[in-house]
Amino acid sequence: ELLRRLPEGGVWALAESDASEQMLKLHGAGLSELERPTILRKGYEQLRELAGSGAGSHGKIRFNAVAGRNALVREDAPVEVFLRLKELLTTGGRISLAESLPAAGTHLSELVNLDSLGEQTAARIREAESDLLGRSGDELPAAVAEAGLRLLGTEEADLRSLRRISSADLNRWFATDSHSERESYARHLAGSLSAAELEAYFALCRGQLADREVEWKTRVLFLFAAAGDT
Repeated sequence: ELLRRLPEGGVWALAESDASEQMLKLHGAGLSELERPTILRKGYEQLRELAGSGAGSHGKIRFNAVAGRNALVREDAPVEVFLRLKELLTTGGRISLAESLPAAGTHLSELVNLDSLGEQTAARIREAESDLLGRSGDELPAAVAEAGLRLLGTEEADLRSLRRISSADLNRWFATDSHSERESYARHLAGSLSAAELEAYFALCRGQLADREVEWKTRVLFLFAAAGDT
């Protein structure tokens, strides 16, 4: 969409992984050199270096707009993210973000009949799951203001689709090894459930969900902000 709106060029993109970098390069391969986006693999720090006064071969850079999808999902301090974005914007520059809110979307436990586990175990599963899924998005407008940006508006939308839950999905979610930097679903639940309870829950999920389609809801928060007072 950014490329469509800016045929004259000037689009920069941050790639969070090697795979996303390759995908972005593939999308830009058919464009002219002027239209092709500048892709940065190292993220915010590289962008800040290039945007600094006289830093890098591009000189001082400021952007008229910043757009992102799930830019805050793995961030514990959204104020810091907004401060980073603010220093990259021109006066009056806009921020447009679309952030998934897992806490308001489908929870795995909602798709499973937990009666056989007992009320107490089911309650602990739901509580631990809600804690894992995290922010509701209510704190983001305050974070915008704390960063010295002007909130232009927010809007939430529920996106519904059919999702096939594979055995591989369940095995990944219920993995208890520590190789991944991100905490798995099962490793978080293990703080509230015994090993036997966790295994029983996993067995229910396998029996009721493996290789089946379910209706999955994703809530998305659209947030719009600007630098400057007008």
